[in-house]
Amino acid sequence: MWKRDFPSIYKALNAVVWSDAIVNIMKQVQDVVRSRAVDLISQAYSSISLDTVSAMSGLSPDVCIPACAENGWKIDSDTCMVNPVRQAIEPSNQTSSEDQLYKLTDFVSFLEN
Repeated sequence: MWKRDFPSIYKALNAVVWSDAIVNIMKQVQDVVRSRAVDLISQAYSSISLDTVSAMSGLSPDVCIPACAENGWKIDSDTCMVNPVRQAIEPSNQTSSEDQLYKLTDFVSFLEN
């Protein structure tokens, strides 16, 4: 996983018959890996082959085509190329560490006075 070798990740996840206690966790791992791969594709590529999308998403080409269309990606059936649409990244509402430290210092100073 740390090498981001997506085809090997899906191969390893599907190679083992998981116990009932772990099968849902492994399904969630596979879904998260697939979601990250789709995000990576949409952010990094303006065009990519259908075979590469299939390998990176762990989906067969037959399933990959409707999944790409569902994301709003354009598919050229003649060349088997996919044109991903860049997804808008929502800004984080988290405050920075410096802001948190400033607020904490201000609060402690208020309590001391």
